[in-house]
Amino acid sequence: MLKNNDKTPTERDKAVNAIEKLHALTNNDIGNIVLSSELPIEDVTEIFNRINSKGTVLNSADFVMSKLSADEKHNGEKIRRAIDYFAKLLVNPTMLADIKNNDAGFTASNYFKQIAWAANERTDLYDPDFGDILHVILNFQFGRGKLTDLVGLISGRDFKTKTYTEEAMDKAYHELETGLLRFVNKSNFERYIMLLRSLGMISRKTLSLSGKGAINFGYSLYLLLKYQGQTTNFELETIVKKWIIMSALTYRYSGSSETQSQTDIRKFASTDPVKYLNSIVKQELPDSYWHNTLPNGALVSSSTQANVWRIFVMSQVRKHTIAWLEKDHEVADLLIEQGNIHHIFPRAYLKKNGLSQTMYNQIANYIWITQPRNLQISDRAPKDYLADQQIIKYGNAKSFSENAIPESLKHDDYTEYEDFLVKRRQLISQKLKEYFESL
Repeated sequence: MLKNNDKTPTERDKAVNAIEKLHALTNNDIGNIVLSSELPIEDVTEIFNRINSKGTVLNSADFVMSKLSADEKHNGEKIRRAIDYFAKLLVNPTMLADIKNNDAGFTASNYFKQIAWAANERTDLYDPDFGDILHVILNFQFGRGKLTDLVGLISGRDFKTKTYTEEAMDKAYHELETGLLRFVNKSNFERYIMLLRSLGMISRKTLSLSGKGAINFGYSLYLLLKYQGQTTNFELETIVKKWIIMSALTYRYSGSSETQSQTDIRKFASTDPVKYLNSIVKQELPDSYWHNTLPNGALVSSSTQANVWRIFVMSQVRKHTIAWLEKDHEVADLLIEQGNIHHIFPRAYLKKNGLSQTMYNQIANYIWITQPRNLQISDRAPKDYLADQQIIKYGNAKSFSENAIPESLKHDDYTEYEDFLVKRRQLISQKLKEYFESL
């Protein structure tokens, strides 16, 4: 350590400034808001949300977890830990040893036995955080969408009489525990993962949907229908799969979706689920959607994060589609190994001919191909590289059709590019329609 005499003037000035700032902390006021115990929970929630608008953001899920941690009578603290630990074990299996070594009380509980299996779950396809878990449980077990309602429920609120009672609190905690055990049940969770894979998803990092809204609601719907017991396994899976894809295509649960999820789960709980599914599909995905809305709307995009692009690739994975211009390599192989998202009209070629980035970076101009094929194509016009026998050897009609590429591409240069985009958007849309109807 340097002695004071060894310090430079600059170093001494910095030290003095730091000490002065530290000393000034003694003059700072620390706010302490005391709320009356007689305040209704909705008022407490409103105060929480207003304070939350400044500084560090704490959401309603944090509020629920805090409320649970303060409960001893109904095992609220253990329920909170079970939710938190389950979410963490899915992404970090080494947490299991930490729990065993540092939380003997929880390790001895039934909750630990119900969640310990998560340390061996090797997929990241669905890694819900504690907020996701709370939302799903609230949705399928309570038929509600707003987490602020869950705060009221575990505080003993009877929403019918608008009063707070011990009986209502006991019932809410019983329902919460039941919902939690159903959520973390190994068979339920793994069967849902299998359902997601059957849609063509691979993993969150490789291929899944953007956001968790549709997948969270999908699990809510899966658990609701399973425990209602009014549908066969085949019907259940068909309903859930179609609902997930419809929701993802239309962004039904993007942004603030609590009201929408509450409406939907209550409809599924109170009406024939097949009829409700069909009524919403007819409303959201009519023929005009596939022929006009989709090709002229969501498909006019440059983002590979867009659900419409991801679902198109999922459809290829599900169908075991052979990659364009290849003999054996499936699209799924390219996603997992050394494939590339390639511009069908090469980017450098279009740029050289005066087209802007917005124009050449279009979903309709994207395709997954192998690295060697990408290098062979280089920056040539389609009519030139598709005349190369080394490239076109396996480029038969089936290869073009299954990858939603018009065969007219064989004669195209940059002057036909915009016409090509229109044609391909229609072909992709048709593939998405076929995929949806096959679920």
